[in-house]
Amino acid sequence: MDLDEAYRLYVNDLYRYLYSLSKSHFTAEDLVQESYYKAFLYMEDYEIKNIKTWLFKVAYHAFIDWQRRISGWCFMKRR
Repeated sequence: MDLDEAYRLYVNDLYRYLYSLSKSHFTAEDLVQESYYKAFLYMEDYEIKNIKTWLFKVAYHAFIDWQRRISGWCFMKRR
């Protein structure tokens, strides 16, 4: 299955999942776009057995990254 077909099949499910996490229509749309972008970049690097599961994992990690960005949370070196 290629990414275009996966997009057509799972974009609505992925949007609903990310909306349930973020509680924001605009954030969910941005995260869906970011998830498919990351999937496009890294799809060839992985042997994917279940693309839907993999896309949801990519989306969850995109959500976590977004949470970290908005909270200002970061790692700092100790002096």
